[in-house]
Amino acid sequence: MAAENFDEAVLVNQIYDEYRAMLLNKKYYAARLTKTKQYNFAMEFLIAAGATGSGVAGLAVWKTDYSTAVWAVVSAISILLAIAKPLLKLTDRIESYGKLYGEYARAFQNLETLVRDLQVYKSLSDERIKAFIQIRNRTAELVALDDTDPNPRLVAALQTQVNNEIDVSKLWLPTAVRG
Repeated sequence: MAAENFDEAVLVNQIYDEYRAMLLNKKYYAARLTKTKQYNFAMEFLIAAGATGSGVAGLAVWKTDYSTAVWAVVSAISILLAIAKPLLKLTDRIESYGKLYGEYARAFQNLETLVRDLQVYKSLSDERIKAFIQIRNRTAELVALDDTDPNPRLVAALQTQVNNEIDVSKLWLPTAVRG
């Protein structure tokens, strides 16, 4: 790819945009994965607690009328969660979020290497352009797997983090006109 076929400044800005987008996606799927794992653990815990009903219910602390009613509620919640859990497909979501997190983390790492090279060499070589195109093509494939209904509040909070972590004004930009 010859230098005269593209605007270097535009392409460098696209690289920086992708760099920030990959960090945002990495953070987003890490947060979704963590939260989904927490929900799954809580459901598993409550299901297990309710499933051990006869042993726990037999403890002396559960012998009062009030505690018997509480235990009945815990057992009912456990039963409902055991029914709902497969319908919620938390394990499918954990698998999907884990895969997306891994893919976006890899893409971010590759872009971070590219951006660091740009900062050191202050040039956009054909090799760097090819590396960027490969990364961009792979991440374009990931879009089909992305969350169809992203959490806007989470995205906004993470975007603020990304903007604080990657200050574009401190990144190298080529001169607009080359002689």
